[in-house]
Amino acid sequence: MVSQTMRSLKLPEVMQDNVLKYLQYIHETPDVQQDLNKFLEILSPTLRQQILFHMHSKVINKIQVLKQCSSIEISFIVNHLKTLLFLPDDVIIRQGEDSFSLYFINRG
Repeated sequence: MVSQTMRSLKLPEVMQDNVLKYLQYIHETPDVQQDLNKFLEILSPTLRQQILFHMHSKVINKIQVLKQCSSIEISFIVNHLKTLLFLPDDVIIRQGEDSFSLYFINRG
């Protein structure tokens, strides 16, 4: 189905290869984010906040600019973190581009 769709879109072979690599990568990676979201939905807001802070505290504590943030600002950031998967050599954002997002690279 995917191959047929890519052919019907007349995607270049290189782009088709990249799509297939990405699909293989996400297939091999457990859907931790979806499982985590389901788990967090059943918790109270306070307990959810504590768990999220625990999970992300190592990253948050390493980022110098976040040390100037209040606990309310840190809570906001922690509550809005989402896991995104990118392939090696994917461009996440280019220097000088406008963005309304903040990215933390966990691996890679």
